[in-house]
Amino acid sequence: MFAARLTADPHVGWVSLALGAYGLLAVPASMVATLNPTPAAAAARVLIDGIMAGLLVTAAAAPPLTHPRVRLVLIGGALTVLGGAAVAAASSSFVSSVTAFVPVPLGFGLVWTGAGAAIASRGAHRQDQGLAVAGTGLALLGAARVVNAAAFDWPVVGVAAASTGLHLAAIALVLCGSLRLARQALGSLEDQHDSLEEELRLAETRLARAAERDHELRNGLAGLAGATTLLGSGCPDPVQLSTVVAAELDRLDELLQTPVGREAEALTSSFAVAPVLHGLITLRCSAGMVVEQELQLGLQALGSSARLAQVIINLFENANRHAPGSPVRVTAERREDRVVIQVRDQGPGLGHGTEDAVFEPGVHDGARGGLGLGLYVCRQLLAAENGTITVLPADPDAPGCVAVVELPAAPDPAPPALDPPLLQNVS
Repeated sequence: MFAARLTADPHVGWVSLALGAYGLLAVPASMVATLNPTPAAAAARVLIDGIMAGLLVTAAAAPPLTHPRVRLVLIGGALTVLGGAAVAAASSSFVSSVTAFVPVPLGFGLVWTGAGAAIASRGAHRQDQGLAVAGTGLALLGAARVVNAAAFDWPVVGVAAASTGLHLAAIALVLCGSLRLARQALGSLEDQHDSLEEELRLAETRLARAAERDHELRNGLAGLAGATTLLGSGCPDPVQLSTVVAAELDRLDELLQTPVGREAEALTSSFAVAPVLHGLITLRCSAGMVVEQELQLGLQALGSSARLAQVIINLFENANRHAPGSPVRVTAERREDRVVIQVRDQGPGLGHGTEDAVFEPGVHDGARGGLGLGLYVCRQLLAAENGTITVLPADPDAPGCVAVVELPAAPDPAPPALDPPLLQNVS
């Protein structure tokens, strides 16, 4: 019954009902009929064998196991046994003649055996060892009933000894099959638990990524707000600012179009670093932030320019939140095979020893607000393209916070091949 509740398997559920009927009804009825062979006891034993045969036939067919059906089976079985006992008490001679008629108990035993064999066959067909073993045991119990009913004249072994041997073997098989069914049910439950945990982890990841996306969109819109205000009131270079605003709108649109959890699949290629940084700096300056820049020209990095833009925007937003009014300095240069970008503010900086903790999700300064996702998002985005981001330890002589972004540098283009010199035959 435990295995049936865990697996919701109708075969196992009806088999459990049959085993319950055998343990609670068939075994006591056999003992009573042996110790006190009265017509009522004999009638109850035959009726219980019929109930067992019916339950096993139902188990072989395996209709859905519902509570109304279970109640109907229990009530019907109890009324059948009580009615049979009452009839036996009222008309003992008639009941004695019926129970002594060999085809009745023999027929119930044969049906019992056949239904058990069908259950074992069904278990073997679907590679369910527990059900196959339990069905085999039930078939042997039916065979023991057949031996008792037929009363064969065995030359070597008596009927009682043969029936006892079949009973012992059958009970051992039923117990073994029941334990195997319980183990299979527990294994199935563990698999379902692992699957649900995996789905929960995936849902948590998607939920966190959705929060990160909201965070990135807010940061991007913060930069666009100042630019659109400046465009509306007049600016010295509206063409350049309009180009930067259009590029940022395209990036935000691409961010919205990319399914949650698929950001790491963005196309990576070689791109120019200075134009990306210059455009973002222009947006921030239009919003009132003081940004100094020292960008090495001709820098080419491998990766996605959109990811780099998201990282730099998050760093600008952190500087604006934790060091409001402080000028920000952005530098970019190539060091061997890496492109190194530094974003430095002149705010209070980080506490000593917190340089790694700030990259964990949810870590933030409660007084300054925020979700604690900015630097975590930056690290995840850069890790997808073999990049890194670190925060330098606090320097007493240079207050502020310094974030260092590293990307793989694009290989230098190969020099153009020279055509081989033409040889002239001069005579």
